[in-house]
Amino acid sequence: MGAPLLPGAVVLRRPGGPPLGKIERLYLHPTLRTLTVCTVRQPGGLLGRGRATLVAAADLRPVGPHTFALVPSARWPLADADAAWRAGLVDVADLFGKPVVTERGERVGVVAAVAFSPETQRVQRIEVASAACPVPGIVWGDEIRALTIGRIVVADAVLSPAPAHHLPHAA
Repeated sequence: MGAPLLPGAVVLRRPGGPPLGKIERLYLHPTLRTLTVCTVRQPGGLLGRGRATLVAAADLRPVGPHTFALVPSARWPLADADAAWRAGLVDVADLFGKPVVTERGERVGVVAAVAFSPETQRVQRIEVASAACPVPGIVWGDEIRALTIGRIVVADAVLSPAPAHHLPHAA
């Protein structure tokens, strides 16, 4: 794809065309750990809120910074029958503040940020905040073992000390 999907990004019907709305929410497939669909908030409507419409993440292509266009074959909007499977997806916004634990059940911290690969829209890393460490740590996508709205389970090795050759030298 080339650019990460982010809330607030503008969605166009076609490159250079009129805006359809802005990305409001991102939904992640918990097993594949890939952005699957997003909601696009169309302008207008009651109180200026407009209607939220589902669009498949694969149907969006970047055409500028924070701007995406529908691919020619995109179904807009997705039919309600197509949207029924959304129930099994995870709203990315629901992950923030959720506990991160190892496979052994040791607490690592809580989710502070989620980053996606611009090419694949797959979880590239999560940043984990902990009361014991003021700087968020990074858990790479391949270290994630399970992802739900309740918690994220990561490999036990994320709590292993860094090898000596990665530690700064004492003066």
